Amino acid sequence: MAAQPGTKRNLGWSLPKKPSEWGIWLILVLMFLFYLLPVYVMVNNGLKEAQGVSLSTMWDLPTSLSGGGFFEAWERLRPNMVNSLLMVIPATIISALIGAINGYLLAKW
Repeated sequence: MAAQPGTKRNLGWSLPKKPSEWGIWLILVLMFLFYLLPVYVMVNNGLKEAQGVSLSTMWDLPTSLSGGGFFEAWERLRPNMVNSLLMVIPATIISALIGAINGYLLAKW
């Protein structure tokens, strides 16, 4: 069934029209901001000097930018990441092969 001439298609979103829709959008935006708080704290403290990181100043913006926190974290976590990759990559390949063999056998059965 074709659309009548002169009618517009809704190709995107529009602003909420009802107060209840505004309330839903407000709740969604607040939840989104709450979801991003750990990312803000992580990036904010990663850009500070090691001496400037504490519980009392974790919300403050860095006075001077330094990526030393990220490099130090990577140096400490690198051995664990390598171990994880050495476990995950073969497990994924083996699982995919077993799944493919099972799929082939079940398709022929």
